[in-house]
Amino acid sequence: MSAVPFAASQVLILPGWGGPQSGHWTVQWPQLHGHTLVDQHDWHSPLRGDWLMGLEEAVLARSGPLVLAADGLACLMVAAWASISRQAQRVVGALLVQPMAIDGEHWQARLPSWSPVVLQRLPFPSTLVAAADSSAARLWAPAWGSRCLAQAIGEPAWPQGQALLREFIKD
Repeated sequence: MSAVPFAASQVLILPGWGGPQSGHWTVQWPQLHGHTLVDQHDWHSPLRGDWLMGLEEAVLARSGPLVLAADGLACLMVAAWASISRQAQRVVGALLVQPMAIDGEHWQARLPSWSPVVLQRLPFPSTLVAAADSSAARLWAPAWGSRCLAQAIGEPAWPQGQALLREFIKD
C-alpha cells in the first residue's frame, strides 16, 4: 500500500448504526488524534441514500487525499458510496471495522434501504477487521478486494486500529 502525507483531519471517522457511543474508538480517535467525525442523519433508522449524501458532503468539504475509517453499517455505506461517487478517487485507503451483517429478518425490516449490499471491488486499498467467525467479513472482504484481519477491538483508543490506519498515512 502506498501512503500519502496529509493532516489528521483528512481521516474521516464514520460511525455505524446507533451513532458514536461514549468510549468507542469512533469517539476516541477524533479526540486523541484530530480525525474528523462525520455526523449522519438518523443514527437509528438510517436511509442509505441519506448516509451516502452525508459522506459525499463530508468528502466535498475537504481538499486533498482522504482516509476513511468505518464501523459496522458505515462499512456498507463506504462500499455503496465508492460504487457511485466521482470523489472515491480521492480516497487513498479505508479501514473497515466489523461490517454489520444485515441479512437477518430483524435487520431487513429495520434497514430496508440497505439491501442489497454493494459487493464490488473498492477503487482504493482497504483493510477489513472483524471477528474470526464473521461470515459477513468472509463474504465481503474478497468482493471488496479488502485485506481481511481477524482482530478483537477491545479498548476505546484501539492502538492496533491506529497502526492499521497509519499504513495509509505518511507524516
